[in-house]
Amino acid sequence: MLFAVATYGKDFSMFSLKPKEGGATLPPPPPPKNALLKAGIALSLILILGLVYNAYTKHTGLEERIGFLEHQLADQTDQMKAVKKHATDLGSDIEVVTKKLGVTTQELTASRRFAEKLQAEQEKAKRELASEIATKASTTEVAANVAAVRQEASTKVAEVQQNAESKIGTVSGEVKTVAANLDATRRDLADSRREITDVKTSLSAQIARNAGELSELRRKGERDYFEFDLPKPKKNEMTRIADIQLQLRKTDPK
Repeated sequence: MLFAVATYGKDFSMFSLKPKEGGATLPPPPPPKNALLKAGIALSLILILGLVYNAYTKHTGLEERIGFLEHQLADQTDQMKAVKKHATDLGSDIEVVTKKLGVTTQELTASRRFAEKLQAEQEKAKRELASEIATKASTTEVAANVAAVRQEASTKVAEVQQNAESKIGTVSGEVKTVAANLDATRRDLADSRREITDVKTSLSAQIARNAGELSELRRKGERDYFEFDLPKPKKNEMTRIADIQLQLRKTDPK
């Protein structure tokens, strides 16, 4: 006699393959419903685990991308602060140079006034000398005194002119040096302003203000994002997205 064994999970049954007398071969019994149920549950668990793993992988990638973008924005903010500080320092240097230029101009004015004063004293000495010559009785004495006074006056005038020219030349050189430093400082300030403008332009180009600009950044490979629908909730109702819960409180129609 032939027998067959059918197994379904942990259950099994035996049935004979020999036909009964005067009848056909008995068909094998149908598989128990318990085995089908277990197989369905196992398949459902596998699908659920796959979906959970996929959602976790996407969420982890999104968090890493957000962290990278925040770090990049912090670096660019630090660079912009450094450029602003450099511009502030240049502004302070310009103020110092301007004050120094004002002092140098005052010294030049004082030197010119001093030269004018010496010239006036020389004219006065000549007038006094002429008056003294007129009152002298002795021609020889007058001539000697005139020669001595003229020599002394010429010596003093030469010394005064030399000192005045030396001071004026020194002051003029300092004025030229200060003017050159001022021009260089102005050029540095202009370069710093251009750098600040370039940084602002770069930051503005990397910040999306609407969905169109965000899509453009994503197309260029500079940004990435995860889209999901968040319906308007009821009072104090939270919506689960992957492993986080969100609540819509306000929207921008723009």
